Amino acid sequence: MSTVAELPGCHPVTAAVSLLHEALDPVTDAPTWSLSDGAVAEAVSGCAAAIARAQELLVRLVGAADSRGLGTSVGAASTDGWVRAALNVTCQEARQLVTVARATSTQLTATGAALPPGR
Repeated sequence: MSTVAELPGCHPVTAAVSLLHEALDPVTDAPTWSLSDGAVAEAVSGCAAAIARAQELLVRLVGAADSRGLGTSVGAASTDGWVRAALNVTCQEARQLVTVARATSTQLTATGAALPPGR
């Protein structure tokens, strides 16, 4: 598997997202029945932590898109609308994601700072 440093010319964020996909590809069809109870518990915990870290990155990226007006620049009525279409989520889910992105980059900066490690 590659590392972020081995992907020259790629921004670290886009390289990391690509590596997430690369890391998950081999386990798409991997059976879980053969894991021990301890391994299942460890994998559940590790998977949840990885999801929290990816969610933090998603929040920051949505914030970047919002601050740039990316949604309206590509024809959406708002950032919420763009997120809804881009992520195939409900209007409420898109609105919540944009609201969290805005809040954690302005008035809730301590919350935003706690998101990366999943605290």
